[in-house]
Amino acid sequence: MTEQDESVNKIDKTMSMAAANLWGNLLAVPVFVLFGGAYIWRWGLPAEGLTFTWVELITAVVILMVSIVVHELLHGLGYYLGGARWSQIKFGVKQLTPYAHCEIPLALNAYRVAVMLPGLILGVIPAVGGILMGSGAVTLYGTVMAAAALGDALILWLLRDAPPAVKVQDHPSKVGCELLL
Repeated sequence: MTEQDESVNKIDKTMSMAAANLWGNLLAVPVFVLFGGAYIWRWGLPAEGLTFTWVELITAVVILMVSIVVHELLHGLGYYLGGARWSQIKFGVKQLTPYAHCEIPLALNAYRVAVMLPGLILGVIPAVGGILMGSGAVTLYGTVMAAAALGDALILWLLRDAPPAVKVQDHPSKVGCELLL
């Protein structure tokens, strides 16, 4: 760290993985009620009920696992589009939670885009699309992926009062970041 780096004021905007997982699980209920309720309001419940074959269940698990990887890759893409090189973006798993980490500071809005990208592309857009098309499977997929992005939504909440011109450093071990003033 250089002397210039040491003189930077930092404001912590983080939470532990445990706290993020707790809040994410609590907030998942309203997400399922919102998208599921909208689907049922528009299309009603399926007359045949909710049944799945083993093939459908295994397919759903594989799709979910691939989507988790894509979720993190979308964060990485957001960091890259925000100015990071691929060599400055790290991927891994901590406490059974996959993550993407940007090693360099980004502009606040670039960081926000990187954080919201997976929830929007894999969650909100498919959930709303499924509701509009009458596809319960697509609505369910989007709802699950929107719920999976609630940790990201918590980061956006932590940044709600951040000054627009601030730089943001992704935290290497906690959920969130530090504001560099």
